[in-house]
Amino acid sequence: MNPTFKQVTKTRYVELVAELAQEIFVQHYTKLTPKVAAALADKYQSDILTDDEIHSGVINYFLIY
Repeated sequence: MNPTFKQVTKTRYVELVAELAQEIFVQHYTKLTPKVAAALADKYQSDILTDDEIHSGVINYFLIY
């Protein structure tokens, strides 16, 4: 089985990456209360911010199938 790499550029994939990032953010920062971690994730892992970073060339995301 060979993996397929899909660069994230389309809105639906940006939203998926942002959603995954928020989930991971909350799970990773266990010293924060879940409410605080979720608020920070909303601010720093939003789909709008992720889309801006992708389209300005700051970062690249790939989905691997």
